[in-house]
Amino acid sequence: MGNNRKTVLKGFGYLQCDDFAAYLTEMAAKGWHFKEWGAGLIFEKGTPEKVQYAVEVFIDGSEYDTRPDVHTREFAEYCEAAGWQLIDAKRKFVIFKKVRDDADDILTPQERLENIAKEERKDILQKIALSYTWSLLQLLQFTGSGFVNRIFSNGLLMISAIWFALALCATVRFVHYLIWKKKWTKIVDNGEEIYFGLKKNIFSFTNGWYSWLSTGILLVFLASLALSQQYLTLVFAVIFSAPIVVMGYLIARFRPDAGTNQIIQIVVSIALVMLALTFSVVIIFTDNTTAEDLEAVPLYYEDIGGEAGEIKKAEVDQSSSIFGSGMRCWIDYEEEYVYYYVYSSDHSWIINTIWDERMEHKYNQTGEDVTDLFGAVDAVRNVAGDYLVKFQDSVLILSFAEDTILTEENVDTICAALLGSR
Repeated sequence: MGNNRKTVLKGFGYLQCDDFAAYLTEMAAKGWHFKEWGAGLIFEKGTPEKVQYAVEVFIDGSEYDTRPDVHTREFAEYCEAAGWQLIDAKRKFVIFKKVRDDADDILTPQERLENIAKEERKDILQKIALSYTWSLLQLLQFTGSGFVNRIFSNGLLMISAIWFALALCATVRFVHYLIWKKKWTKIVDNGEEIYFGLKKNIFSFTNGWYSWLSTGILLVFLASLALSQQYLTLVFAVIFSAPIVVMGYLIARFRPDAGTNQIIQIVVSIALVMLALTFSVVIIFTDNTTAEDLEAVPLYYEDIGGEAGEIKKAEVDQSSSIFGSGMRCWIDYEEEYVYYYVYSSDHSWIINTIWDERMEHKYNQTGEDVTDLFGAVDAVRNVAGDYLVKFQDSVLILSFAEDTILTEENVDTICAALLGSR
């Protein structure tokens, strides 16, 4: 039984209706006859035949449709009278098989053009809205204090690049659609032969690019978590992603009606949001300091002669990318706290951007110039007692809970621990 059926993971866009039909015809000629949609295109082994298929876009259908609904079946009754047998339907695609040699066309060329163009345009605009919104959010992440989180993380840089690629592809796809619509409107108006497909056209990727690049975002994110050893977040991300994959498979496999499909997706989405919020709260309020965390701390308050009691919590966050590296360390003592940031890069514009942002954010008050103390390009100590130091290829930020005045000996110790040397 298993050898007589097979599932093919292949997709087509609305502009490829005739490509879709041609593919089904080619499969039938090889003895594989299309039976239905499932978790892909399901074919059944049989006698090779010359079968003509027609794939139409039914605008009264729904993107949530996983099988023919009442409106689709009413449409199919009209088509059956014209010599076409309904095989299956999903989203707004409806697949027919020609059962009479004298079968009439299901739709006029003008109707086909308008239906295909309308749904393609709607799909593109939705993709543009989503990809442009997320691309804008990515750009905003490169402003302010979020700049250092992005620029020193290969994973986050890759995710941003993929979203920008999605936005670019959406734009290219829309331009291609405008050219396509103008071309085929002229062809239909002239009464010429029509074929709605892309075949080996360079734009034939437009149906699958969104899914593949979106999947790429998830894979890059998971890989970046693994490489940075953020295993707890990695486990959560997998747990978070698994229901989406399972839901997609089950919907494709069991094919609920459009209403049920929509409800399932809404309920699962709400559940995942609640899961994410719960995870965030647990992480924020859980003290998970380990011996390894303490060993990773490069500089303690005691190293510069301070006394603050027992350590309550310590966190060290290190990241690196093609543009440099960043290290953030927070230490909570019984009586005091210490935190310091170290950002290193061979690119002067990155160092200058971090310096300018920090100066504007926290060091814009009148402060003490301590450039000579650090032997740096520039250095200040603000009224709160925090230090901001700029070297040729790094920026150092130091903050102490009490009014700590650093000496040259302290600075030597700090630079040796955090920068290797001064």
